[in-house]
Amino acid sequence: MKKFLILLVLAVLPAAAFASSEHGPKLDPVNIDLHDTASLQRGARIFVNYCLSCHSASYMRYNRMGHDLGISEELVKENLLFAADKVGDLMKAVMPRDDAKLWFGVAPATAASTLATTEQAAMNLRVQRLDAPVENLR
Repeated sequence: MKKFLILLVLAVLPAAAFASSEHGPKLDPVNIDLHDTASLQRGARIFVNYCLSCHSASYMRYNRMGHDLGISEELVKENLLFAADKVGDLMKAVMPRDDAKLWFGVAPATAASTLATTEQAAMNLRVQRLDAPVENLR
């Protein structure tokens, strides 16, 4: 029993020390405004144009993204719908996962695995503020 307790303490101790430590990369502080609709719309545009080719958001539908960000279905269809046929389709990656694993050694992570809402997705994908007008979404 004594050996078991020592083994248990030795197994749990590194995990507890890692969880309580402040080690890891130094991150710059960010100022995120979830009420800045224009910025969130630009983030959605950046994600659809650059990230969706490899990284899916397979639990999100295009029409839900548009609704959450105040974008009409017509604008979504014209400017953000490149990888699907209908506005109600899921936001799936264009590149097949098997091909990605073959080409890059690992399949790309999905945004949908960690993000639950469009606001969270847009917040995490907000790379930079663009000067382009929001109305164009191009």
